Amino acid sequence: MSTEKFLFLYGSETGNSESICKNLHNEAVKTKGFTDAQCMTMNSAISKKVLDEQTNEETAKPLCLVIVCSTTGEGEPPENAARFRRWLRNTKEKLFRVRHTLLALGDTNYNNFCSAGKYIDTKLSEFGSMRFFPRGEADDGVDLNLIVEPWTARVWDHIHNTTNAIGHEAFSATEQHYVDMSVAQEVAIVYANANHICASFALFMYERILELGGKANVYPVQYFNPTTVALEAKIVLFIFSTDVDEHTLCEACAAASNLPPPLGYVL
Repeated sequence: MSTEKFLFLYGSETGNSESICKNLHNEAVKTKGFTDAQCMTMNSAISKKVLDEQTNEETAKPLCLVIVCSTTGEGEPPENAARFRRWLRNTKEKLFRVRHTLLALGDTNYNNFCSAGKYIDTKLSEFGSMRFFPRGEADDGVDLNLIVEPWTARVWDHIHNTTNAIGHEAFSATEQHYVDMSVAQEVAIVYANANHICASFALFMYERILELGGKANVYPVQYFNPTTVALEAKIVLFIFSTDVDEHTLCEACAAASNLPPPLGYVL
């Protein structure tokens, strides 16, 4: 029987992240067998010294974090997640036997799309937490559920898969095993987020690329700028449908003269 502790954490400004997180927690307790799972704000986790307890390698116990966090203002986390981000900014400690996944909420009508969630996800990984399921980035400017629904539906398989292999080795960030690719690829996945099929397929491709040892970032088409992306992509995968104006794709292709040719199209 697993001794792993499960925490569902949320940083919420308008209530969307809180609602999604509480629904996940409710499902975990009532139908997924995680009867001892807890749900709280991200600040509450810091008050309870949840992360502090994971900095001692000898005493740290297995911990799984499922986080839902929105972005507000100029890329800031909600007030009830601010202490969590501050802890990540100020600590120099390594985290032991922690794994996490994060669903970020944002709006592409504003700058710094999902930046609070991206920062928290990245810092947890840097400090040693194992990301067991790819980060989701839901766009309130179109429809949150285009990403929220497939993400929340698929996260359970990944929770269970790694739960079945609980042990000290499973939480070593330096010992993640992937199928070696003959040519390592850095991929930018650009999708039409007005279409839920495109959004779901983009998430699916993101997972597969990571599993094969590649690197990838996912961008709604209106948010993709080849000159400012965090990952210098060698391949760009465009995922579009027939109800998307072809000029949008052409504009994205012409955004930079050195943009590599796309890996393929879904039309």
